[in-house]
Amino acid sequence: MQVPYEVRFISDQKGHGVFALEDIGQGRVIYRLQSDQRATVVGDDLLQGYVERFYETEEDLARFLTYSFCASDKTCVDATASDCRFINHSAVRPNSALVHGSGDSVSIRGIRAGEEIVEDYGEYPSSPGYDILLGKHPSLVSALWDYTQSPD
Repeated sequence: MQVPYEVRFISDQKGHGVFALEDIGQGRVIYRLQSDQRATVVGDDLLQGYVERFYETEEDLARFLTYSFCASDKTCVDATASDCRFINHSAVRPNSALVHGSGDSVSIRGIRAGEEIVEDYGEYPSSPGYDILLGKHPSLVSALWDYTQSPD
């Protein structure tokens, strides 16, 4: 993470969230994931191989699908080891957004100290390989879909 923050428990339903410890101006980098936290996806085989190498159980896979996202149609970001995995969804009033094609997120408006940092997951790009992987695990997909479709 590129800004002062803390992870706080919010509720049993929402889990944890990331909160700004100081005012953050618009356009500031919130997080920048390192290259070892990105899995380059050129199709189902590479993503499936990555997942099989690092995530052996169904529980591990659920964690990967929960805490990963597509940065472009060829790059899937594995955020399972980064505190950015605690950035929650808000379609109503997001204050940060993924820069497509990277693993970076920037503030899209000013964020006040103490405010939760949130992104609109619906704005993340999709990857064919990621979509195929999700298609192989429909029970996980429905749980993720329900979560990302909630307004906040």
